[in-house]
Amino acid sequence: MLYLSKMNRFLLISIVILTTAFQTQAQSEVDSLMKLHQYDLAIDELEGAVSLDIQGQQKLAEAYLKSGRLYRALDSYKKLYKADSNNSHLLQQAIILEKLDEESEALKVYVKLNGLAPNNAYYWKLTAKSALKNSEYPLSLAAWNAVLERSPNDLEAINKMALLYNKLDQAELADSLLKEGLKLSPESRFLKSSRLKVLYRQRKYAEAVKISEELFAQADSNLVHQKVAGISNYHIENYQKTIDLLSNVIEVETESDLLHYYIGLAYRDSGDKEKAAEYLEKAIELGVTKNLGNYYTQLAVSYEEAGETAKAIQAYKVAYSESKDKVLLYHLARNYDSYYKDKKVALSYYEKYLQEKDTANEYLMNYSKHRIQELKNAAHFENGSF
Repeated sequence: MLYLSKMNRFLLISIVILTTAFQTQAQSEVDSLMKLHQYDLAIDELEGAVSLDIQGQQKLAEAYLKSGRLYRALDSYKKLYKADSNNSHLLQQAIILEKLDEESEALKVYVKLNGLAPNNAYYWKLTAKSALKNSEYPLSLAAWNAVLERSPNDLEAINKMALLYNKLDQAELADSLLKEGLKLSPESRFLKSSRLKVLYRQRKYAEAVKISEELFAQADSNLVHQKVAGISNYHIENYQKTIDLLSNVIEVETESDLLHYYIGLAYRDSGDKEKAAEYLEKAIELGVTKNLGNYYTQLAVSYEEAGETAKAIQAYKVAYSESKDKVLLYHLARNYDSYYKDKKVALSYYEKYLQEKDTANEYLMNYSKHRIQELKNAAHFENGSF
């Protein structure tokens, strides 16, 4: 009897040893498959196991995720979180939800993580990014702020928060944040790039040009930077610089009406009327409806300055048709007045202009009143009626 008891104990120990050895070997095989990115084979091994401990369940969930079996992975991480309440399992759920384009559900999970681990700057960063994807801008700003409270030197957070401020028309706050970031990392190209865009939005063109030159000195002359620098240079009257920079960009962005427009303006303001007309006409050809009024206006000015009044009149007509800008009626009146002997059309445009009550241009309105009276008096004497 004692002999049998000892024999049974020996058998039991042997079975445990063999089972443990088998499990260890199986785990080793799964680890090897995972390292080789053979996730489907790893899944076959894990699913074929009699039972899985927490570590095995984690490997199965990971294999599901990395093999693209997202719904199975999501279900696995939910079960794991229910079993041990580990935040990493909750994080994986959010990541999978984003992969499934369930952005609003992912955001809920990130917010839950913030409640569970309020001092974790990384979780706040994920919330900020997710909120931005969901167009939850106040939440995104609050989350970025939470990141910086916990990790003040996080350059990504500084940059992303500044760009969001800029998007929300709070350019001054954006610029202030970026300047602080550049104190931490004076040579940061991505912070300088963001500041360039912010300064441009603020119409601080001289500062924008300065930042662009710093970027160019760092061998960073991508097309966006050249474009912003070119337009900014135009606004501080560096016309040749505008032409040089935007001509580089236009070799790639050949269909850009905006680039042709600014090159045209730069040529016009530097005295080359022929080139100006060429580029402004191209801008009109390429232009979208919302810009055509302005493009035709500038083309009309170029024609007028070149002494081509008939062409200027036609361009002003199209510009007015597109934009309904009341001051264009004055320019039509003035050009008809100077070009044609018959003053009836000019008189009609002066009168239409006055009817529009362009209070922003009182001088032009006063001149129009004066000129109407002169034209009427001239017609009165011409007709011989006293």
